[in-house]
Order: sequence, then C-alpha cells, then structure tokens
Amino acid sequence: MLNTPGYTRGSVAYTMDLDGKKYAFTGDLITGDGKIPDLYSFQDSLDNIAGYHGYATRLGQLISSLQLIAGQKPDIIIPAREK
Repeated sequence: MLNTPGYTRGSVAYTMDLDGKKYAFTGDLITGDGKIPDLYSFQDSLDNIAGYHGYATRLGQLISSLQLIAGQKPDIIIPAREK
C-alpha cells in the first residue's frame, strides 16, 4: 500500500506483480485517460481556517503522489474511474 494523497487526503494506491508485469491500482489519483478529474477537488482547508478555502491546496501532494507511482515503474495503471 502506498499513501498517495492529493485527490483526497487519505488516498492510497496498491501495486502488484503478476506474470512479470507490475500493476498500479491508483484509485482516483489518475483517471482512465491519464488526467486528473478536476482542479476543484484539490481544495482543502488553509492553515487554521476550517472548510475548503485553499484553492488547489493539495496539488503539491498530488505531484508527490504521482512521482511515487512513477517511481514504482508500473507496466499497467488501473484507475478507479474511466473518466
């Protein structure tokens, strides 16, 4: 299990080796067409302000999570959503 926050705070991804190929199950981190679903989902609370006031606050986490997935060198990426 890999901690891959970004799209949501507690997102995780899983990798599995099967028949000589590495699979990465990425949840909502990446969609079926290789894009992120939308920018609005990356809002989060900003400093000690409750609610979703920080536009794109989680984009840094998203980039780190994508780099973590890339570092696993998957042959096949399986997202939760097609689009």
